[in-house]
Amino acid sequence: YHIQEIKIREKQNNLKQKKLIPGGYYRLERIYQAAQNYPRITVKKTILIAPSWGQNNIFETCGKQLIQKLLNKGFAVIARPHPEITKRNPLLMKEYELQFKSNHNFTLETSVKKDTSILKADLLITDFSGIALEYAFGTERPVIFVDLPHKIKNPNHKELGIEPFELSVRSDIGIIVNTNQINNIDEISLKLIEKQNEYKNKIISLRKKHIYNFG
Repeated sequence: YHIQEIKIREKQNNLKQKKLIPGGYYRLERIYQAAQNYPRITVKKTILIAPSWGQNNIFETCGKQLIQKLLNKGFAVIARPHPEITKRNPLLMKEYELQFKSNHNFTLETSVKKDTSILKADLLITDFSGIALEYAFGTERPVIFVDLPHKIKNPNHKELGIEPFELSVRSDIGIIVNTNQINNIDEISLKLIEKQNEYKNKIISLRKKHIYNFG
């Protein structure tokens, strides 16, 4: 999809054609290899919450309600803020730490250097973070997308006339829920985890289609 975007932009602006090299996705490969060898022996279902940064992300809108619902249902919850959230709004994440630290099923992960939480999680909940692609295509497990206002850093993106890949793929690698459904997020999560194998086949097919040189 990067090549598609670049070629359209070149044509629209009469730019000199670039030499485009279909490389690969190293981080995705790393997660995939680790996931194949990760011992999944835990009884308790684990959910990773890892939103994007910027206004209206999960942690700034509905995160506390979402986490509480999942903890009440007995899930293990890992909250993994984007480094920019931690940097720009440290007091917010301190609130999360204080509110949930007494619950042994809650973990606040402030570093993104390791992939352990990605490998451990039975399900990812995000908004528009790129971690959705790494998680789905790396672990072959589904994603819940909380449908918050889009994080648009390029206001001219519609000039290309194509839907951004990150949006078009959401309903294929998981489901989209709106904030009115947060009260039922525990039930929604359980149902999606039960459908892991169903999503796995779909995710593998999409990965073959969209990722260069996988493996």
